[in-house]
Amino acid sequence: MGKQSKRSKQRPYWERAYENHGYWRGNNKIGWASLGPDGEGFYRWQTGTHSGSCKTLDEAKRMVELAVEHGASQLGLFDVADEDAPNTDALGIRNASQPTTGG
Repeated sequence: MGKQSKRSKQRPYWERAYENHGYWRGNNKIGWASLGPDGEGFYRWQTGTHSGSCKTLDEAKRMVELAVEHGASQLGLFDVADEDAPNTDALGIRNASQPTTGG
């Protein structure tokens, strides 16, 4: 098996913009951090399905970097956690709208 070239593994970087800071890998924006609405004194951040708020820009950037580094993803609100259990929600709770079989 050959070596992986350095060019194929691009490192993400921060780019400052007018109202936010974008986290980029190549030409793909993979996250951002920006000041809350009306300068409320906190910073919002988002990457993929994860988002939150922090007191400082450095904390918000760190949260974006950690989420990207760990490649974490979370289930959507109505996603089914187990394909073998179609009558349950993501937490494994039985869906009342589905009929039950048996007596």
